[in-house]
Amino acid sequence: MSTNQVVFLTSDKVGHDEPELGQKLMTGVVDLFDQLPVLVKSILLTNSAVFLATKNQDTISSLKRLEASGVEILVCTTCLNYFNLMESLQVGMASDAKTIMSRMILADKVLKF
Repeated sequence: MSTNQVVFLTSDKVGHDEPELGQKLMTGVVDLFDQLPVLVKSILLTNSAVFLATKNQDTISSLKRLEASGVEILVCTTCLNYFNLMESLQVGMASDAKTIMSRMILADKVLKF
């Protein structure tokens, strides 16, 4: 079952104090999305969260499972270009700010991590 909720990720870490712990926590968060009672409609990746779809093999696997289940994965084109990662995108679709903002505005709920 899917809802009209979107997840907005702005970092490849949860929190700021311990970067290694933060990356481990984010990997766990992304892995849990397909184990929840309902699937979110979209996952929006901006800023360093683009690393989740380009560099982190654990989150790439989880995001591929979600995408196969019908969850839309949108990855910020500006951010991919900024980090020189456009050619490294392994899951999801590169997307512009207008599309990402439209998903948030049209959603019933936006969950930000």
